[in-house]
Amino acid sequence: MNPKSADIPADKQVILFDGVCAFCNFWSRFVMRHDRQHRFVLCHIQSATGERIFRHFGLSTDELDSVVLVAGDHAYRRSDAVLGILAALPAPWCWLGVLKWIPRRLRDAVYDAIGKRRYQWFGRYDQCSIPRAEDRGRFLD
Repeated sequence: MNPKSADIPADKQVILFDGVCAFCNFWSRFVMRHDRQHRFVLCHIQSATGERIFRHFGLSTDELDSVVLVAGDHAYRRSDAVLGILAALPAPWCWLGVLKWIPRRLRDAVYDAIGKRRYQWFGRYDQCSIPRAEDRGRFLD
């Protein structure tokens, strides 16, 4: 399956996130608020489209511990995904892209430490949240 066949607009990047994670939902709202040029569309990993995109890139939906950024033919995970998203946002958020110079092992270790505790620290929903009416056009499913 080509990820573009999942109704992904050619000029957009896709952010796949855990739809039941309260922190991940906060992050998606943050991105929508600051992505004034609408470069991103969002998709719950638990959705049918999210699962298809995950499979296309050889990822398992059992690995819900990472946000995934799909840009063109590449899927970026963990800190690479977060920094890729931040780099596309306007200042001052794009300035955080300099963190890419920190070795990936260290960045991912911090990412993983937060990811393992995200439900404990921030909470979890029983089901994926439903986007607000004004945001629905920014979601694939």
